[in-house]
Amino acid sequence: MGKIPHTMDPVIIPLNVSSGTSGAFCFNSNHVPVSSGTMISGAILGSAIVNYRTMEVYSGGIAKKTQLFRGGTCEVFNGGTASDTEVYSGASCVVFDGGTATDITVSSGGQLHLSSGGSCNNAYIYSATGFSVSSASFNSVTIKAGILSFDEDMTGETTARYVGLSAAGPMASIFCTGSCKLESAVAASQGKLFVEYGGILKNAVAIQSGLVYVGPSGTASSLTIREQGVAEVASSGTLRSMSVSNGGTLTILSGGTAMNGVVSSGGIMIVSRGGLALGVTSETGAIIINR
Repeated sequence: MGKIPHTMDPVIIPLNVSSGTSGAFCFNSNHVPVSSGTMISGAILGSAIVNYRTMEVYSGGIAKKTQLFRGGTCEVFNGGTASDTEVYSGASCVVFDGGTATDITVSSGGQLHLSSGGSCNNAYIYSATGFSVSSASFNSVTIKAGILSFDEDMTGETTARYVGLSAAGPMASIFCTGSCKLESAVAASQGKLFVEYGGILKNAVAIQSGLVYVGPSGTASSLTIREQGVAEVASSGTLRSMSVSNGGTLTILSGGTAMNGVVSSGGIMIVSRGGLALGVTSETGAIIINR
């Protein structure tokens, strides 16, 4: 099937997607099924005429380069894949158990939701409320704007499933509390990552004015702070194993504890009255301030 032109008439036009379909436009059809062995490429879903159009991607189906506009929805079910997806204001993409979203961009006002068992690889979120998760898994998600909060166990018993989460922008904040466990996270470009009240962070990086804040009852380990990155350890917070270098700054506030790390040349460590730095080594060129 070749290109399917859209119409501006507000009527229902069924769209039958066959294998290898490209350049499809879905402006008035309520449902676009993409099933086993089918790939739809270059699809556009949404219009100002009829709301609530839905693309459904089932086992073996692939929806590629889909643009979702206001009222458009992409639902990815077990065995289905949505890749190179753009979600604009008023549109949404939902990934259910066994479904996969890859290379997805969520603009301001758009939504991406990962249900239990769904997965996502390589996402950029520019929407203040554009990303929500229910016991799903992801790899490499960058929050450019908005606040993302985790307060549940995301790792299972032995393996962290939430890997590669980044807060990268002055309007981006990530909170890890409760039984949340995050691994390989990044705070950059004034983005903020908060770990507190039972949250656990492992293998994280603070760079380019990004902030990692280890708050009350929070724990972080294997933290790298460099290139104007900042980390703070507050009262009852614990940081185990860190590297501070090349313009990075670590501040240990009263009641906070940092242990077993290295402050290298160009790195700064500030220890406030009542803060503890245990087993931390300073190398030549490091700056240590006690106040």
